[in-house]
Amino acid sequence: MKHKKSVILAEHRDPIIAFVWRPEEVIPPVIQMAHRTGSRAIFDFSSMGSEELRSFLRKADPTGHVRDIKISAPALIDPSFGRFLQETGVQDIWVEFHPQFSQGDPSVFLRRIKELSEDHRCFPIVGDLDLLTAILKDNPEIGRIALKGCEASGFVGGETTLVIYSALKEMLRNNSKSLAKSLDILIWGGICTPEAAAAFLSTGATGIVFESVHWLTDLVAIDHLQRQLLAGLRMDSTDLVGLDLQVPCRLFNKGNSLAFREIKTFENSLCGAEITEESRRSFISQLHARVLHPLDSRFGQDEVIPLGVEAAFAASFIDRFGTGTGEAVQAFMDEIRNVCRSAEVKRDCFLDSPVAREMGTMYPFIQGAMSSITDVPEFASKVADAGGLPTIALGLMDDEALDRRLGPLPEVMGGRPYAVNVVSLAENPLRGTHLAWIKKHRPRFVVIAGGDISPLKELAECSMEVI
Repeated sequence: MKHKKSVILAEHRDPIIAFVWRPEEVIPPVIQMAHRTGSRAIFDFSSMGSEELRSFLRKADPTGHVRDIKISAPALIDPSFGRFLQETGVQDIWVEFHPQFSQGDPSVFLRRIKELSEDHRCFPIVGDLDLLTAILKDNPEIGRIALKGCEASGFVGGETTLVIYSALKEMLRNNSKSLAKSLDILIWGGICTPEAAAAFLSTGATGIVFESVHWLTDLVAIDHLQRQLLAGLRMDSTDLVGLDLQVPCRLFNKGNSLAFREIKTFENSLCGAEITEESRRSFISQLHARVLHPLDSRFGQDEVIPLGVEAAFAASFIDRFGTGTGEAVQAFMDEIRNVCRSAEVKRDCFLDSPVAREMGTMYPFIQGAMSSITDVPEFASKVADAGGLPTIALGLMDDEALDRRLGPLPEVMGGRPYAVNVVSLAENPLRGTHLAWIKKHRPRFVVIAGGDISPLKELAECSMEVI
């Protein structure tokens, strides 16, 4: 055991690039491909209990070549799991935990992670901001976290990966410097291209786990029809259910899925009264009883299929990098490295952008307007602080609302540039009011959001730039 610990403590700092595989893909070609390319093959055993997993690996991997496994939270807590690990070559343990519906105290889960981390690398997969806060505050010994945003498959966090990542980075900035340096942040699922992976790796993430982007390569055990169905997936082929119950789950739905509609109807029936733990458990049980792995499905209307947006990029993955798994993974990883190497140059290009100089901002980024969201002066100030051009949405505010909500805007912005967004459709009953307010206050930029562009000339005559 001492030898294993020394190996763990000597782990290198190269980014982790991992791909998720099914139990039936515990075969030498997959394991050898991962070793040859320097990627990780994470075998997903989260549907198995501890004893079933032990029996499976004894048969499928008698020589102990499997290094990364994903397991369920109950399997992690099982007292026999630690003894099982001593019989295998497993080094890295990945486990999802959803405090909204997982039974037991989260502190028990976190304590178990810390215990097993003495001899193994443990990666809790987390999408809940409260749990992330608890880890940083009370469990700094947990040195690794994999973030699962709402773009990934199955049960997910309630926010996008970027929002969760940004929130965690902000927590770390407000925490001790030693913790910020020691915590490894990885992204689980929802990342589809080398460019997206490099964006996270270049800003502090230490690894990316890909759930499905490799599914059309040759080592994935599926038939011709499944490959055709996968190749036909689009960005809008998935949807979220369970948001109202605070247990979001991303499933396959092209808009005509009967199974998705039934699950959504069941969710609505549980939201009529106060949302309770019992209603959440009932919803979870309904999903667990019907769920089918995408690669075991035919993407039928009556199938409940957990699926992330990443799967829609499987076709472009092989178009760009080839169908041979090893060659495609190697080329994919090489491209990630290439993009990472150019990250600083790209950043400097943004900093020295002619568009940014013209707008008077640090970066050539314009924040999009959203009614009832980007009509807060303090929000605009934060965007400006980050180097972008804030855009105030006038929405359907009348005179009184404009004065009340946006009266402090000039003082809050302190002379920094901002834009105002006006809906110029004839259906906007307050268009005249908004144009009059804009002429009075004269922001540097005005965005005409569709409709009649005839106000453009008179706004430009008032020394405002119209977008």
